[in-house]
Amino acid sequence: SNIMMGCAVGACNLTGGSNIYFGSSSTGNQGTTAHVNIFLGGSAGRCITTGRHNIAIGSNAYRDIGSGEYGIAIGDCAGKCSTIGGNVLIGRAAGCVLTQNHNTMIGDTAGIKSKETCGSTFVGMYAGGCNTTGNRNTYLGCRAGVGNTTGGHNINIGAMSGPQVCGSTGEANIFMGRYSGRVLTFGHCNIALGYQAANCITSGCRNIIFGRNAAQGLTTGNSNFYAGNHAGPTTCGHTGSHNIVLGDNAMRCSTGSASCNIAMGLDAGSDITGNYNVILGCGAALDSTSLNHGIIIGCEASP
Repeated sequence: SNIMMGCAVGACNLTGGSNIYFGSSSTGNQGTTAHVNIFLGGSAGRCITTGRHNIAIGSNAYRDIGSGEYGIAIGDCAGKCSTIGGNVLIGRAAGCVLTQNHNTMIGDTAGIKSKETCGSTFVGMYAGGCNTTGNRNTYLGCRAGVGNTTGGHNINIGAMSGPQVCGSTGEANIFMGRYSGRVLTFGHCNIALGYQAANCITSGCRNIIFGRNAAQGLTTGNSNFYAGNHAGPTTCGHTGSHNIVLGDNAMRCSTGSASCNIAMGLDAGSDITGNYNVILGCGAALDSTSLNHGIIIGCEASP
């Protein structure tokens, strides 16, 4: 028992049953034993063969589904060239070339280039737009994670969070907040939470960054901890590693490769460019720059 309406719809159906097809040429010219499918729209599910339990709504939605099962594609060209089911694809051209399953892609052109991608969730216009083979990524927000291509296990939450230029291969990064981590190339295992947090980082690894504009100037440094609004370097190009910085504006104006410093307190070590310093207190070492191996403790204390 099938319901079929439209020019040549289901014309080559052989033994398939419990299908609902509405739209011109929904099932193409192939013989089919497909059953329990719903295809609504011109060429929706056109090349179905033995697939079952699929829902495709929209022109060319799941057009090439073939033997795919348990898929949902809603929107013009959603899952158009996908040959496998088991995905939820909602939006114009969402997941249109997928060959793997267990993906959820929702939004205009979300995951449009994803092919050998498995277990990923992209929600938002062009979210994960350049992803090709990266697996188990979660991108939520307009253009979230758009630049990642092959990296896996990333979480980007917020409009334009995560890499924004196609070609990034970074893995296991968490970027939350607009523009956070937006120029990442191949950095790994970073956590940055806050508006523009770590927005200059390219290949840095194992950094933990919390706060609005926190460590926005860090590029290639590793194993840093920055927490506080504008904590850490502001100007792009900082390459320091192994710094522990806690407090608004702490080490904010630091440049170069300042490393292995501890700065805690409002404005603590704001201008530090040296290494191996311990700076504790509001405004401590405020005007110091090239200090090395110093211990400065106290509110507005200086060397």
